[in-house]
Order: sequence, then C-alpha cells, then structure tokens
Amino acid sequence: MSGSAEDDLILEVVIMIGTVSMDDSCAAMLANSGIIPALIELLNAQQEDDEFVCQIVYVFYQMVFHEATRDVIVKDTQAPAYLIDLMHDTNAEIRKVCDNTLDIIAEYDEEWGKKIQTEKFRWYNGQWLEMGGLVDSRSACGTGAQSLCRASKDAPKPKRLSQSKTEVQKLFNVGQNQNRFT
Repeated sequence: MSGSAEDDLILEVVIMIGTVSMDDSCAAMLANSGIIPALIELLNAQQEDDEFVCQIVYVFYQMVFHEATRDVIVKDTQAPAYLIDLMHDTNAEIRKVCDNTLDIIAEYDEEWGKKIQTEKFRWYNGQWLEMGGLVDSRSACGTGAQSLCRASKDAPKPKRLSQSKTEVQKLFNVGQNQNRFT
C-alpha cells in the first residue's frame, strides 16, 4: 500500500473513531482501550495535515462531551495541552472545534480551566502584555506541546463560541468533505 493510500485509510479510521465516539458506551470502550495516546502520536506525525488534525480534535471533542470518558482525556493524557496550542491554529475549523472542546474541559476541570483562561487572555492581550514586558510570547501551557502550534501573531484571534453539539457536528461535517481525497 502506498503512503498516500495508507494515510487515507488511517484518516478513515480516525473518522470512524469520531463517529462511533458519539455513543457514550463506544466512547468509553475506545477511551479505555488506550486509543487516545495513539491519536496524540498520530497528531504529532500528521500535524501539518489539517484534515487529520481536525478529525483527531473532533475525537477529543466527542470524548470530553461524554461524562464517562472525560476523565481519560482530561486527567490521563496531555490532550488538553495540545488543544490549547491548537486553539490558535490558522485553520478556522480546527480553532472552533478546539475552542468548544476546551470550553467543556474548562467547565469540568478547575486546573485546566485556569490554564485555558490564562492562555486565552494571553493570546487576546498578547501584544499589550509583551509591550508592557509582562510576558514573553510563549504559551501559558508549558507542557512541551508548543511544537504543534502553527499559528502566528498575524493569525485571526479566536472568538468564544456558544455552539451546541449539533452545531459543532455540522461544522465538522462541512470541513470533512472539503479536502477528502483531493
């Protein structure tokens, strides 16, 4: 199998994981299987491929949406750190799914909530904070996941979204069909 065909197959498996993760019991089974560290590894390997990144972030969204799997994502992995770095991605769909996922994490986990709030504040007010010498340009996350951040200071700033699960799924489905097999 060629590299491109193999990547396409892996992408389809990630899409399937996101789809079956809509079901609470399937999400629990997948989360307990150790799939999350494998997805983080895949995220690192495919970080320049927006479709892979968007699909993997969507899986994380599905996992934190369910109470049964939230702990696995939030407490047992560094997925929230990667999401913090990706919330400034140049791809609008990735930013939106990250923002919605991080909002759920922030509501659930106080420690991550503070990190997320700090990073959003630093990003939004970064230029003023740097001019005042209050911070440098590094992420507030400090977890080593910064290598995933592909955004620049010139990238559009994310806005807080209050979307329902259905709206996020609609957004996701739009992006899913744009770059497939082209």
